[in-house]
Amino acid sequence: MSIINRGDKESRLRFLRFGLIVAVVMSFVVAFAVRWGSFARLPAMSDITFASHIVFSLIVTVVVAVLAVAVYFGYSFALGRSEGGE
Repeated sequence: MSIINRGDKESRLRFLRFGLIVAVVMSFVVAFAVRWGSFARLPAMSDITFASHIVFSLIVTVVVAVLAVAVYFGYSFALGRSEGGE
């Protein structure tokens, strides 16, 4: 007897995937906006280029994406363990 049926597990994982994709995209947008906005007001930081803002945002996004993959596989494993004898 399984605690969570297969359809419920798939819908939970689909919803989690959507949320994690939104989190990764938003991390890029927020990291870029915060860095751009904070350095735009400082005249001494005028030598910082647009590319450095993109690189910083990509680094933050990669870190969030790696964490999202870990959360997804951890949750998938936890759901698999809750299936019982299947």
